[in-house]
Amino acid sequence: MPASWVSWHGIVHGGILAAMMDEAMGWAVAQNGWTGLTARLTVDLYLPVTPGQRLITRTAADLRTPDGTLVARARAHVLLTRDLPHVAVRS
Repeated sequence: MPASWVSWHGIVHGGILAAMMDEAMGWAVAQNGWTGLTARLTVDLYLPVTPGQRLITRTAADLRTPDGTLVARARAHVLLTRDLPHVAVRS
């Protein structure tokens, strides 16, 4: 994560972490052939994240350090639709 994502005291802004998890969940929906709009996003932040710290997205919306320590979790209510233009899934 670039240093420009820092909020204060050298910690990455929680909104950036929420956006990362929201994006990951959106692509998970897209891989199943749906277009989804996040209707509600709930994020629990457990630990501070610093620039340059590696994170791994797991099962739908967890952010963890490489050793598996949970730093944040998100849940979303997604409105599924086939009426919006479908975006090609990145590989």
